[in-house]
Amino acid sequence: MLAEDGIVCLSEADISSTITSLIMRLLAGSDTWVGEIESVNLETNTATLLHNCEAPFSLAETSNEITLTNTSFVEQFGKTVGGVNVQLALKPGKVTIAKISGLPIGDRLKAMITTAEVFRPQAPTSGGLTRAHVRFDSPLKEVLKSWIEEGFEHHAVIVYSDLTEEFSAVCDILDIDKIVV
Repeated sequence: MLAEDGIVCLSEADISSTITSLIMRLLAGSDTWVGEIESVNLETNTATLLHNCEAPFSLAETSNEITLTNTSFVEQFGKTVGGVNVQLALKPGKVTIAKISGLPIGDRLKAMITTAEVFRPQAPTSGGLTRAHVRFDSPLKEVLKSWIEEGFEHHAVIVYSDLTEEFSAVCDILDIDKIVV
């Protein structure tokens, strides 16, 4: 719920995704979300991304689509009881999906940037998770190939806006190698 106050926070101590989220939030002036691939369909050029815990409410199409559920995540990793998951499907719209790698290769950081359109799912979201159903602007096979070959970690950051130029400019200023797909 910190995101509702403009504070970027992510689970799993993912520093590189937190930095990516902070940059994207500052550029877009809106909330970000982190997801990882659940499924892909190369024929339709679509993928479903999912994550637990920290989805900002502003990313739901309506407040009626937000469900708070108990999480076992805290119990599994924190050895304590408690915690909440935000369950929702991301609202339709144009998004940028990006990641600054947390694993420098040859003393160089790199970033990957792509764009997509979030679309409404055919079935409601369940399981206490947040999901984004996306149709990529570039061929998904190329996006996945670059992501894997360049060694990016499993989390990707989503923001509602096409920030390709702006995020690329930040990479240039910070001397981060970029892959735009």
